[in-house]
Amino acid sequence: MALAIIGGDPAASPQEMSTEMARLQKLCDDLSVEQTVVFLGKRDQDKLPYYYSAAELLVMPSHYESFGMVALEAMACGTPVIAFPFGSMPELIEPGVNGALVESVDQAIAAVEALPALDRTLCRRSFEERFTTARMAQDYVRVYEALAKEQALSSRGTALTGDAKQGLAALSAALPAWHSDAAWQDRAQRAAEDWR
Repeated sequence: MALAIIGGDPAASPQEMSTEMARLQKLCDDLSVEQTVVFLGKRDQDKLPYYYSAAELLVMPSHYESFGMVALEAMACGTPVIAFPFGSMPELIEPGVNGALVESVDQAIAAVEALPALDRTLCRRSFEERFTTARMAQDYVRVYEALAKEQALSSRGTALTGDAKQGLAALSAALPAWHSDAAWQDRAQRAAEDWR
């Protein structure tokens, strides 16, 4: 097994190298694991799915995660994630399905040995069931509908205004279009033109 570390600039001069990169490189030297650890440095966002897909698993050793986009990106590629239970990690990781939540380094090491046995299709399916754009948009529609219904009931039975009904209908109708590849390509093209 090899460990690939993505991020930072491993070739920076000692004066310009981040403290964490210097610490990790020294740790590799101290443990004599230079042959099994590779520092890849920063990678373009569009290339990361290749690394996630090629990896047996993703280890997120942070003790602070606000949302965990890296974990979601890995799961979208079917790659299980090992993380500490901070930030959104307990909401994102289903132990035994798409990864493991660990409380210690010893638990993380045990998880590294166990996780490659997880079914990557289940990991990907877990992502699709909970975190695709279409799924999250559907969840928003349900929240808006519940809020609209609550507002209608609290207004002593008055019906939704025409604007609210039209807004909900438009959002519901747009869901399938938001998820299509053509729609994403079209939005990307328009965004690129806006930046020119």
